[in-house]
Amino acid sequence: MELHSTAQDRLNFRIYHAASIHDSYRSDAPLDRAETMALLKYQPAFAGHEVLDLGIGTGRTSRFLAPLARTYVGTDYSPPMIEYVRSHLPGVTVHLADMRDL
Repeated sequence: MELHSTAQDRLNFRIYHAASIHDSYRSDAPLDRAETMALLKYQPAFAGHEVLDLGIGTGRTSRFLAPLARTYVGTDYSPPMIEYVRSHLPGVTVHLADMRDL
C-alpha cells in the first residue's frame, strides 16, 4: 500500500506531524467513562501479558496499561507524539511506526 496516497492520508500526515500536535491531546486528563470501563473489563486480557498498543498518541492509556503488562510496547506514527511520550513517560517503551506498514 502506498502510504500518504490519498487526500485524507496527506491531511492526517500534516496534522499528526505538526510539532505542536501533542498540545491538542492532554496525557494527564482523566480517562473518560468508556475508557475506564474498557480497561476494567479487559484487564484480565492484558494484565501480566505482552501488550502491543497501536496509536498511543500522548500515552493517556499507556500510563495505566504499561504497569499492568508483563511487557508493554506502544507505537504511533506521529514523531511529536512519540517524543512527548518519551519525555513524559520515560519508563514506557515506544516506537515510531505506522500500523499500516508494520
